[in-house]
Amino acid sequence: MTVANHGESPCDAGADGAKCDDVREVVCVVCSYYPIIAVLLTSDISSADCFKLPRDYRDTFDKLRSPSGRKVLETRLKKKVHEIPWRDFELQLEAIERHGVGVVTYQDDQFPRYLREIPKSPPEFL
Repeated sequence: MTVANHGESPCDAGADGAKCDDVREVVCVVCSYYPIIAVLLTSDISSADCFKLPRDYRDTFDKLRSPSGRKVLETRLKKKVHEIPWRDFELQLEAIERHGVGVVTYQDDQFPRYLREIPKSPPEFL
């Protein structure tokens, strides 16, 4: 797992903690649950707000990484999207990996149809 240092987003550092400009290539795999976990770590965002996030989770994750991108998401959510606490995000990912937990989001094909049909459905489950 790539761990970022000094408040950087996870894709800003290489596997050894080197900055991107210090290495030739850094591959960042973005899972469908990354934006949901990240945005839920900010204040003022609820689980219900996650359903308003764009379906393109890679683009959404990229938007969360910059102030201008968060502004775009604020317009969509009609709520303030604060800076992501990236260290907390990394800790969440490490816990998911350490416990061998799978995460399925409403954007995944595996998300149960019956959960899509109920009011206040969770945006993800473990």
